[in-house]
Amino acid sequence: MGFKQLSLERSYISCGNDNISHAFLIPALKCTKLYRRSVGFFSSGVFQTIVDGVVTLARNGGNVQLIASPKLSEDDIAAIKAGYAKRDKAILDHADEDFFESIAQLGDNDLILLSELIANKVLDIKIAVTENIGAYHDKFGILEDFDGNTIAFYGSANSTLNGYQNNYEKIRLARGWIPGEGESVRDELQEFDSLWNDKNEFVKVYDYYESAKKNIFQIVEQRKGGTTYTAPPITLRDYQQEAIQAWVDNGYHGFFVMATGTGKTWTAIYAAKRLFEDNPAMLVVCAPYKHLIEQWADDLKKIFRDANIILVSSENPSWESQIAQEIIRQRYNPNQQLVIISTIASFRTKRFMDSIGKSNQDKLLIVDEAHRFSDRPESLKDTFKYMLGLSATPYSGTSAQSGRELMQFFGGQVFNLPIEDALKKGFLVPYYYKPIFVYATEEEERQFNVFSGRIASCFHNNRCINPDLLVRSLRGRLRVISMAKDKDHQIDSIISSLSEKDHFVVYCGDGKLFDNRAGEELRHIQSIKRVLTAHGYKSSQFTAKENMKDRMQLVDAFNKGEISALAAIRCLDEGINIPSIKSALILSSNDDYREFVQRRGRILRPYPGKTSARIYDVIVLPSPLCKQWAKIEFRRFYEYARLSINGIELQSELDSLLLKYDLSMEDIDTYDYDDVEVQLDE
Repeated sequence: MGFKQLSLERSYISCGNDNISHAFLIPALKCTKLYRRSVGFFSSGVFQTIVDGVVTLARNGGNVQLIASPKLSEDDIAAIKAGYAKRDKAILDHADEDFFESIAQLGDNDLILLSELIANKVLDIKIAVTENIGAYHDKFGILEDFDGNTIAFYGSANSTLNGYQNNYEKIRLARGWIPGEGESVRDELQEFDSLWNDKNEFVKVYDYYESAKKNIFQIVEQRKGGTTYTAPPITLRDYQQEAIQAWVDNGYHGFFVMATGTGKTWTAIYAAKRLFEDNPAMLVVCAPYKHLIEQWADDLKKIFRDANIILVSSENPSWESQIAQEIIRQRYNPNQQLVIISTIASFRTKRFMDSIGKSNQDKLLIVDEAHRFSDRPESLKDTFKYMLGLSATPYSGTSAQSGRELMQFFGGQVFNLPIEDALKKGFLVPYYYKPIFVYATEEEERQFNVFSGRIASCFHNNRCINPDLLVRSLRGRLRVISMAKDKDHQIDSIISSLSEKDHFVVYCGDGKLFDNRAGEELRHIQSIKRVLTAHGYKSSQFTAKENMKDRMQLVDAFNKGEISALAAIRCLDEGINIPSIKSALILSSNDDYREFVQRRGRILRPYPGKTSARIYDVIVLPSPLCKQWAKIEFRRFYEYARLSINGIELQSELDSLLLKYDLSMEDIDTYDYDDVEVQLDE
């Protein structure tokens, strides 16, 4: 049996029935002639999960080539050493039946199995070391069967027991015989060969004898133990210093309005540092998402290296006791800096407020993406002596009053850096905007009008009387535009027409469609990922379903160019920092001012070698009578076009479209439902 006879999925996880080891690796290894594996971490414990596949591979005359970091256990090093010593003492032309019988019984003795595989030339190990202090941490594999078919896989899983069984890990497959996937396999094979033959410019690879001779294991341990992390120097720009001073002058209260990508997080961190120089205080940071609080923790550690940092979210069930313990410790060591970083959802609970209320220390509250900080009781001002709010979009585009109230809560706006100024001063890269037009069907316009009727029914005397129905209807109407069939019909030609081949992001719709290529209904993001793969992109999806570890690995791979394209829905809009994005294709039609302003700012972040960016936006045009639909699409057109490099010529194009639909600039510069902003955010 070969790979083509296996029932293979495009991805596997370490949990459940369809897990990495039993659903994929063991069946694949039983067909494998050569297994190439590169991992940051390897341990003999991995054999507990894949021993059946390894035994069959050995019995079939297969081989394993393994590249791993030097971070091996002492027991594994001893077993590897013994295996190579045994190989040296006897020239083994081939393994005899006694060997096969013996290794079949060794699933519970991983060290002996490891040694025997090496001794009998089934397994060869090489050691990879980076040229700097950082660790070798790549993770991918290539399997080749006896018919020459190949499978490549990559993802978060190391070759360890935890990697395949205990942790939550995920891998993705590319099959060499499938059109559109073969290039990914060839890329991984080329990467492995460069490593195995020590031709990678960033990694030095030693065979086991050489690594032992040069004491590589000891050297790496010395590195790890004798070097402390030093954060790269952070030089604040003049406008960041200005913002901090304005906040200080306002009694350590206020609100920063700073365009996405201009460094509001670092400005806030250094503002806190400035405060703590003269006024020791507990720092409480509040952010809307779990991934954001983890990013805040990473950044704060670089400045407040000795601080005790506690993350408060559903992923840390012991946060309450941790806070209580640190507050007790602080009574005996008042100079110890305590930092608590919480999601908005946890911050709002009585448990949280009671927990931090047990400390008599002064407190600073920093709220990131503060436009999502609704239900702000005035009593918070009694709890927090100092306050700082942050947002690129305190105004939604729909309601100026809610934005003013938000900023006033924190002490008023003390600094404003709009995107216009950030672009003019070179703090963000300039960009080209290219609208791509597709067309609505009669049925889609009918559905749109049904939702519009429901929206109208939610109002009486200019007041919203049914907010739940209003929110559902607004979202339903936008989904009609977002999932317009002509987008799917044109997607192949759209992607093939683009010149972008790396650092490319596609924002997908939040819905499902019937994918003719797959012959089944798929989520839009899954369908788009298949299209990207078919057009030669090494792509991955980026959604809320990936855990934080997977997301950060994807970000790292994307920044390095190991992944050329990401398919996303909304997870990249707030908080995730991927400055290497060079271009984006927007398929998710929306009418959320904040969303597309945040999205644009994220695309325009500076990055070495990045001189400009490109935004491609698929605009769905209805019939001339469906003006409300046209207004939704033209608002986004106008906002993206007005600050683009090619904005003048685009304005002429927009004017022609407005004339066709009997609309004016005033029609698309205003929003209809000011008072549902908070409900839509929620």
